[in-house]
Amino acid sequence: MKFPKYYYDNGCRFHSACLECPEPVCRLDMKHQTTYERNKQVMILIRNGYKISHIATHFGISERTVLRIVKRQYVPIKNR
Repeated sequence: MKFPKYYYDNGCRFHSACLECPEPVCRLDMKHQTTYERNKQVMILIRNGYKISHIATHFGISERTVLRIVKRQYVPIKNR
Protein backbone atom coordinates (compact mmCIF):
# COMPACT_ATOMS: atom_id res chain seq x y z
CA MET A 1 0.00 0.00 0.00
CA LYS A 2 1.45 3.35 -1.00
CA PHE A 3 0.75 6.46 1.06
CA PRO A 4 1.11 10.11 0.13
CA LYS A 5 4.44 11.80 0.82
CA TYR A 6 3.04 13.70 3.79
CA TYR A 7 2.01 10.54 5.73
CA TYR A 8 4.55 9.57 8.39
CA ASP A 9 3.88 6.38 10.32
CA ASN A 10 5.58 7.38 13.56
CA GLY A 11 3.61 4.97 15.71
CA CYS A 12 3.08 5.69 19.39
CA ARG A 13 4.55 4.74 22.74
CA PHE A 14 3.15 1.22 22.38
CA HIS A 15 4.56 0.36 18.94
CA SER A 16 6.99 2.04 16.57
CA ALA A 17 4.67 1.88 13.52
CA CYS A 18 0.86 2.03 13.45
CA LEU A 19 0.54 -0.02 10.31
CA GLU A 20 2.64 -2.86 11.75
CA CYS A 21 1.11 -2.86 15.23
CA PRO A 22 -0.06 -6.32 16.39
CA GLU A 23 -2.94 -4.92 18.47
CA PRO A 24 -6.40 -5.51 16.91
CA VAL A 25 -7.67 -2.13 18.20
CA CYS A 26 -5.55 0.97 18.70
CA ARG A 27 -5.01 1.70 22.38
CA LEU A 28 -5.29 5.40 21.69
CA ASP A 29 -8.72 4.87 20.14
CA MET A 30 -9.81 2.84 23.17
CA LYS A 31 -8.95 5.76 25.47
CA HIS A 32 -11.08 8.12 23.40
CA GLN A 33 -13.94 5.62 23.36
CA THR A 34 -13.78 5.23 27.15
CA THR A 35 -13.88 9.01 27.65
CA TYR A 36 -16.78 9.29 25.20
CA GLU A 37 -18.77 6.65 27.10
CA ARG A 38 -18.04 8.35 30.44
CA ASN A 39 -19.20 11.70 29.06
CA LYS A 40 -22.40 10.10 27.77
CA GLN A 41 -23.10 8.67 31.21
CA VAL A 42 -22.38 12.02 32.86
CA MET A 43 -24.93 13.69 30.57
CA ILE A 44 -27.55 11.05 31.38
CA LEU A 45 -27.08 11.68 35.10
CA ILE A 46 -27.23 15.47 34.61
CA ARG A 47 -30.49 15.14 32.67
CA ASN A 48 -31.89 12.94 35.46
CA GLY A 49 -31.18 15.66 38.00
CA TYR A 50 -28.15 14.30 39.84
CA LYS A 51 -25.92 16.85 41.57
CA ILE A 52 -22.60 17.73 40.01
CA SER A 53 -20.74 16.85 43.21
CA HIS A 54 -22.28 13.35 43.24
CA ILE A 55 -21.43 12.76 39.58
CA ALA A 56 -17.84 13.90 40.09
CA THR A 57 -17.41 11.58 43.06
CA HIS A 58 -18.96 8.65 41.21
CA PHE A 59 -16.61 8.93 38.21
CA GLY A 60 -13.54 10.05 40.19
CA ILE A 61 -13.28 13.36 38.32
CA SER A 62 -13.44 16.97 39.46
CA GLU A 63 -16.60 19.03 39.51
CA ARG A 64 -14.92 21.33 37.00
CA THR A 65 -14.53 18.40 34.58
CA VAL A 66 -18.25 17.64 34.93
CA LEU A 67 -19.02 21.29 34.16
CA ARG A 68 -16.79 21.16 31.07
CA ILE A 69 -18.61 18.07 29.80
CA VAL A 70 -21.97 19.78 30.35
CA LYS A 71 -20.79 22.98 28.67
CA ARG A 72 -19.74 21.07 25.55
CA GLN A 73 -23.23 19.53 25.35
CA TYR A 74 -25.05 22.85 25.92
CA VAL A 75 -27.36 21.52 28.64
CA PRO A 76 -28.63 23.99 31.25
CA ILE A 77 -27.76 23.03 34.82
CA LYS A 78 -30.66 23.22 37.26
CA ASN A 79 -29.04 22.34 40.58
CA ARG A 80 -25.63 21.72 42.03
